[in-house]
Amino acid sequence: MQYKCRPFFVFMGKTEEFCCPEIQTHILHDKMIMKKEKTYSRAPLPFVGQKRMFVSEFKKILKHFDDKTIFVDLFGGSGLLSHITKRERPDAVVIYNDHDNYRERLENIDRTNTLLRDLRKIVGIYPRHQKITGKMREAFLERIRLEETTGFVDYLTLSTSLLFSGKYAQNMEELE
Repeated sequence: MQYKCRPFFVFMGKTEEFCCPEIQTHILHDKMIMKKEKTYSRAPLPFVGQKRMFVSEFKKILKHFDDKTIFVDLFGGSGLLSHITKRERPDAVVIYNDHDNYRERLENIDRTNTLLRDLRKIVGIYPRHQKITGKMREAFLERIRLEETTGFVDYLTLSTSLLFSGKYAQNMEELE
């Protein structure tokens, strides 16, 4: 079963269910079938509050739980700890909270990369780490507005390329 609407919780249960497409994990009658061998130690997209600094300690702690434990990732965010839990403990059931809709951002990586390429073409040889103003700024914003009318815009990922360090926008209004 593939979730078509934005899930608040993604339940990785005992029946055959397609869960977390960004890590391509399946559960089939209590046995986990992995399509990828790699265990990720960081999220593929920028995420404020990412827990990557806790990965090594988290792996140690996971070993202390009984088999068939149910783990609830209340602050799921990028899904990093849920992913690590399923890789380290394939016997576990993981409930992942996707309140931030990280999954939609993952599904739109190609669109985001295309938009960033277009923005880089607009900026041309403009010096890095300089504030973009005037007509060039308007051209940037116009290209982002166009993308917004045709679909999804990942403002958090754009923020890491367009705004100064530590600044994030979640919508067009905040970006302007």
